[in-house]
This record gives sequence, structure tokens and C-alpha cells, in this order.
Amino acid sequence: MLSKETILLAENWETVEDILETQRKLRDELSTFLVSLGGQLQQSGWWNKGWNFIKQSDEQIYIAHSHWRKNGDKPEYVFWIGVESFNPNALFGRQSDQQLYLWVNRDPSLTTTLRTMVAEKKVVLPGESVDRPQGYIVRKFIPKILPNEVARFGEIVSPIIIDFFTECADQEAILSRIAARSKK
Repeated sequence: MLSKETILLAENWETVEDILETQRKLRDELSTFLVSLGGQLQQSGWWNKGWNFIKQSDEQIYIAHSHWRKNGDKPEYVFWIGVESFNPNALFGRQSDQQLYLWVNRDPSLTTTLRTMVAEKKVVLPGESVDRPQGYIVRKFIPKILPNEVARFGEIVSPIIIDFFTECADQEAILSRIAARSKK
């Protein structure tokens, strides 16, 4: 026997399909928005030939400097400055994972070194320090977009992301020296 809720859902299935299709479109638009940030970053005064913009997935982008490239054939980087979990559930719903971050790519000793330098204020990064083993150094959550703010989504979210990336990128010289030491 079907519950009242599922009967209501089935009776309005055409509307449900329309909502699901619109949700897929929203996901696509959010991914396009993330990629568009690459152009905005490239217009920043600090952006130069050494910076790289990477789309990791539909919900994640990051930037990394060429000096942070790991040795080897693959274009992997020691540090990532990025945004992840950029999806409707996180931005508008109950999920709370959308975050900006500076992350160390699979190097626990480098993670420890950089965390110590942040704690000692030798490296100044935006956001809150993270003390967990996955390699995150700092993170900052993007605030929920309230229903009355949705029409201004881009003008609210874009500066938050650009400012975080810029503040982390300001530490490029220090981070490059740390990355160079890790390659030895």
C-alpha cells in the first residue's frame, strides 16, 4: 500500500519530472559558474604565467602554481587552492560541505610543516585552520544562499571565492619555497 506522500508524488509525477530536470539544469549552471571564475581570476593583478586553473569535477575547481608541480609525468600539484562540494544541496539546502580550501596533496609531513607555519603565523592564510589528517590546511565555508538572495547569487558568491583564492595566492612565494623543499 502506498503512503499519502507517495500517492501525492505519483499523482503529480509530471511536475516531479519537471523539477528533477530543472535540478539537473541548476547543477549544470553551477558548474558553468565555477568554470567562469577562471576568467575572473586570470584578470586579477596577481595572476601570471605560472598559475593554472583546473576543473577537477563539476563541483570542484582549484588553482595551483607551476612551482607547486610534483616531480613526475602527471600534472599533479603539491598545493591546491580550491572550492569543492559546490552543488545545490550545499548552497541552498541542508548539506554543509561547500568549502573553500588550501589542501596539501598526499604529503603528511608537508601538511604538518605547513600547519605549524600557519599556527606560528609564518604563513597567513584566510579561513579557519583545519586539524584533520586529510591534508586540508585552511577552509572557509560559503554561506547558504537564502531564498531572497538567489537572484543575486553570482554577486554574492563570486567575491567570496575570488577573495579567498587571492588571499591564498598572495602566499605563493612562501608556498613555492615549501613545495621546492618537499621535492628534494
